[in-house]
Amino acid sequence: MAIADLVREPKGFVLFRQSEPAFGIFLVRSGSVSVRLDVKQGKPMWERIARSDSIVGLPATLAGSRYSLTAVTLEESELAFVNRKALIDLVKSDSDIGDERGQWLIAGGSHENSFSNSRSSDENGRQPI
Repeated sequence: MAIADLVREPKGFVLFRQSEPAFGIFLVRSGSVSVRLDVKQGKPMWERIARSDSIVGLPATLAGSRYSLTAVTLEESELAFVNRKALIDLVKSDSDIGDERGQWLIAGGSHENSFSNSRSSDENGRQPI
């Protein structure tokens, strides 16, 4: 069962903006995405580049909160998009990923205060953005 929609977006496409309600996550399959903390005057205060196999928007989507960052494609990019409902259903139904932290986030916990020292990473050492 596929839960992701494959999309190809042009350079400069805004995936989501800081302060918008989280609606889903993006897996970068090819290309690159700027994930940044915006400030007034249009200049980012902080920026990280998400490349292939990076996940963008996960903490806010799991928590059901607002995105704390803005994500914009830096070049034409292929992305897999998973909407929040499909992701939550997957976390709830799959015992391998429905661990205590995932369940806690779904229940409304704040990712920013609790996991600052213990952010999880995948088998390659990558962390969700």
